[in-house]
Amino acid sequence: MKYVKLIAKPDTWFKAGTEVYEYNADYEECKRVSLEKWNQALSEGGICVRGIRVCEEGYEQQERCLDCKIGEERIDGEWCSCDEFEAEIICGEDLDKCQQCDELAWDGYICHVCGVKNI
Repeated sequence: MKYVKLIAKPDTWFKAGTEVYEYNADYEECKRVSLEKWNQALSEGGICVRGIRVCEEGYEQQERCLDCKIGEERIDGEWCSCDEFEAEIICGEDLDKCQQCDELAWDGYICHVCGVKNI
């Protein structure tokens, strides 16, 4: 299976230089988006992901606020345009077999299929 490492570009929703992850998983799981999902997002023009957001002036007052102070970092989820990220395809050859789910998705820290860490 192939995954995509997505790094936020400067002046976009998420903190520049940080990796964003699968929206439907806890941020702490660090589950990368599958290549299949990324290709679908490219055809649709955007993707919903989770990452680190830096609270900016005015943002703390919005209806959908994170209840944060300016400059504070928070985990947030958002639908973003695909051009807001640098994308690197992580091939199965770069991954090992996960001891928990038996998928070729282990990167040495986390399984990108089942989410298990440090086994």
